[in-house]
Amino acid sequence: MAKLYIGNVDKHTDKRELEAEFAKFGTLREVWVARHPPGFAFVEFEDDRDAEDAIREMDDRSVCGSRIRVEWAKSAGRKPPPRSSHGTDVALGREVLPEDEEVPRLGGDLHHLGDDPYHLGDDPYHPEDDPYHRGDDLHHLEE
Repeated sequence: MAKLYIGNVDKHTDKRELEAEFAKFGTLREVWVARHPPGFAFVEFEDDRDAEDAIREMDDRSVCGSRIRVEWAKSAGRKPPPRSSHGTDVALGREVLPEDEEVPRLGGDLHHLGDDPYHLGDDPYHPEDDPYHRGDDLHHLEE
């Protein structure tokens, strides 16, 4: 399942017109056209590859007198765009790291801080001295 956002849709464009334009690329699950406010739509394909083809062919094309924008919808249910084996996001043409490569961290190596990542040097606070931390009976402190 792959959902696409269609932007800059003419306010007179209806669902059937978009279905006709996008069905050329594969089986559609759903087409929804916004009315209030107008100007955008969502097209959902059964197959991610069909959606990729639609992005490639339909982005910046004229549909019903308006040059539409076609891109991956930003929804929780969408799978991320597939990546090519060359380290490029297929849909957006962006350079990506291989999945097994780690993102470099800013600020250098933090191993000198030891096992406590929150150690900030000579901190006078010691949890074992804190009656709240120890779980002592604190009713006498509430007065």
